[in-house]
Amino acid sequence: MRQLRLLCLWLFLAIPQAWSAQPTITCSFTIPADWVKNLCGQDVKIQTLAGPNTDLHEFQPGPAAARAILSADLIVGVDPLLEPWLNELVVSNKLSDKVIWLGKAWISAHEGHKHHSHICEADPHIWTDPEIVQAMVEKLAAACAELKGVDQTKLASQKDAYLKSIQELHRTLSAEFAKIPATRRVVVTHHNNFSRFAERYGIKVAGVILDSATTEAADPSAKRLAKLIQQVRAERVSLIICDRGERAPAAELLAHETGLPPPVSINLDSLDKQGTRGDSWLGMMNEIATALITPWKEMQ
Repeated sequence: MRQLRLLCLWLFLAIPQAWSAQPTITCSFTIPADWVKNLCGQDVKIQTLAGPNTDLHEFQPGPAAARAILSADLIVGVDPLLEPWLNELVVSNKLSDKVIWLGKAWISAHEGHKHHSHICEADPHIWTDPEIVQAMVEKLAAACAELKGVDQTKLASQKDAYLKSIQELHRTLSAEFAKIPATRRVVVTHHNNFSRFAERYGIKVAGVILDSATTEAADPSAKRLAKLIQQVRAERVSLIICDRGERAPAAELLAHETGLPPPVSINLDSLDKQGTRGDSWLGMMNEIATALITPWKEMQ
């Protein structure tokens, strides 16, 4: 009986130790979590704070997020300016040594430029540019390689395979967008969250309805809307783009007043739930491209 009790005690102590050998990576939202999944697979436990179909700009972390942060061996975010709530959790819990900000070179580097020389500098949605994503994935892989319990050889192999998938996606989308006449690739967006994708694929953003990179700005004034109507006509805008699921009366009114089709709905702030076409970063990018290319091909 004593030996049985000792065996049970040994198992009780041994099992948690086995579990702890698997490092935990806590990600701010679904897109970096997808990158971790592609790099590390089952070698790590992935925790995601802002889940599928969540507006990153409006997300408010609760007690579960704090627990996920405290249990993490590595915390992954894009930039403190994009995810201030994550930065607050990290700083308040003195976990700055565990966090990696993947996008600081493209977002924080431009902070303080009150008059942005380029529209992209004001747009934090850097994950819609595959070339930037490749650099962020490289940085993430280097951080994952430092974690105890991660198979270095497997990580290197999976990183190379994923980077090839990103490059193949980029080549495919570049070729598909190139088939659309440049004069047709002119859009107005609901807010400034599309410029990174647009620049990469030769799409001109002729105007932005809301003066913000988030959906939190107020609807435009009558004067601003009148100016946008003039811009749409002068620039020969072909599409108006909105975030999927958001209420955008100003965009609908602009389309009506200018005779354009109803606003095209895209999703680029987070991934969709598992089992859908947009449940991965690669899938999301393909869905954005399809949403634009399909109506453009139908135009005469």
